[in-house]
Amino acid sequence: MQPKTIVLRYLFTYFVPDLLSSIPYHRDIFYLQRLTQRRRQIKFILRCTSLLKVTRCITLYAYSKHSVEAYDLNFTRYRVILSLIIFVAQFHFFTCLNIAYIGVATYNVFGNKQRNRTFTMMYSRMFFETTHVLLASKVGFSHQRIGYLGQKLVVGVCWIISRIIFFYVISQLITIISSVRASNIKYRQMVRQLHEYMRYRQLPENLQRRLILYYEFRFERSYFKESEILNYVSEQLRQEILLHGCRKLVENVEFFRNLPLPLIIRIVSALKPDVYMVNDVIIKVNTQPVCMYFIASGCVAIYTKGGQEVCHLEDGNFFGEIGLVTEQLRLASVVAVETSELYRLNEQDFIRAILPYPDLIDKIKKIAFERTEQTMFIEERSILQKKIFRTITERAQY
Repeated sequence: MQPKTIVLRYLFTYFVPDLLSSIPYHRDIFYLQRLTQRRRQIKFILRCTSLLKVTRCITLYAYSKHSVEAYDLNFTRYRVILSLIIFVAQFHFFTCLNIAYIGVATYNVFGNKQRNRTFTMMYSRMFFETTHVLLASKVGFSHQRIGYLGQKLVVGVCWIISRIIFFYVISQLITIISSVRASNIKYRQMVRQLHEYMRYRQLPENLQRRLILYYEFRFERSYFKESEILNYVSEQLRQEILLHGCRKLVENVEFFRNLPLPLIIRIVSALKPDVYMVNDVIIKVNTQPVCMYFIASGCVAIYTKGGQEVCHLEDGNFFGEIGLVTEQLRLASVVAVETSELYRLNEQDFIRAILPYPDLIDKIKKIAFERTEQTMFIEERSILQKKIFRTITERAQY
């Protein structure tokens, strides 16, 4: 956005409220001389204009939404916290409004004997009184006779607005609880069916624990029929949803860096999520390559034909591309070191996606050959070490 556009937008939106609400009304400005009726009116007006800061609540709401997106916070938790903040903030705002209007309008918030008390004490007492009024536990202020029509209107408007905020917060919380409970109920039903199935099959206890851990990791205690949801949206929305769901993968995996957006969307649309538990074999050596994998979270270990460990791959890495570009059997085995979430890209989708990009094919081949050389070097070194050990053992016997 151009600086001129930013300035003009600010001038026609928040400039006037920010300017008026920033005018100081500190007591030293008005108490240098005796307060006259005119100065009291000016001070009252300045106190009221300071309440224009409430217009910045819209900005606060926008910034909070940006923070949720930037830091990938839980949206349900964000809605709960935001609703509670709105509910509590109303008491602060109406307390300030009552201090500015009701207290100043009569110049006697707490009575003549308490006029010189600190603002903190005045705020605390008025907050207590305002809370009572807004919660409908009483009408009016104990230290204050609300006799003027304007004062009655202020109290009435505050009460009506607080009721609207109260019902809004309650409706938000009910909606959140209902949505969370609906997904949790479906998940519990699915887990109940899983327990019945395991009992029917008489599966061993170790396998039962692995299945339960798999379900907890895969569904995160919430179940949605994602395929049915995606079937009812347009192709454009489906691509945006998939790209948003894999945004961390796209950001972390070096494979996706500097790739054109259409290619990224094509690859992401073809990815299939897989979850592997500890010690699960993901790829077996000497098998036909049919796919490659991207690691979203977790850790896997690469082993040669002889069982020698080559390396560990973690979040943001990928593997399995060697067989797809060389058309050879798998040169290594891959085993999950911890519970890992992977994304699988099948061979046909892989070829269809990268075929129009020869530079990318050359880049993948280069990485594949480097990894092949590393694997072969470790395998040859392992074989050589075994021969040396066998020779030393044979000589020791003689």
